[in-house]
Amino acid sequence: MFNQIIEIHCLLNGKTIDGQPANKLDFKIARYAIILLAATTLENFTGQTLMIGDSPFFNLYRLEKVAEYLRLEYDRTKQAKKMYEVLENKGEIRKEVTADKKTYISLTKKGERRCVEKLEELVDLRDYLIKLPPLQDKYTEEAENKSPRDLRSKSYMPTDVELKVEKLISRISAWD
Repeated sequence: MFNQIIEIHCLLNGKTIDGQPANKLDFKIARYAIILLAATTLENFTGQTLMIGDSPFFNLYRLEKVAEYLRLEYDRTKQAKKMYEVLENKGEIRKEVTADKKTYISLTKKGERRCVEKLEELVDLRDYLIKLPPLQDKYTEEAENKSPRDLRSKSYMPTDVELKVEKLISRISAWD
């Protein structure tokens, strides 16, 4: 799993596979969920967990260290709380507050399955973008700033691969 995350870290950070900023690749929920998945499943981090029952829990500070190790962007002060709240509302993480008022989170079984699924979808997306480098150009900030004259004609029909890529991006972004 570690290698898969490293292979897709640019996509998770909202960049194309060659590192260009890509406004249309918004995978924040996936990024924060996959950070938690890595924390709870990779052996590198087992000593940093708090076991509650038989589930490993992490606090937001420790998850920041996991994100740094994985080269993933992580904003502990604002974004992390918001993203983990979204995941909690979907039943994909559990939150526990200890007696000393520290908050810890862990993936539920549903959340773990969803993370693995999203990880596979992100690897598929990366594979499409590697096979067809021009495909990623339409997701860059530069493409967003092009004039209407530079865009394809209205009669243009996207290829099957382009449609698959669009569906993947939509599914990953919406966390469906």
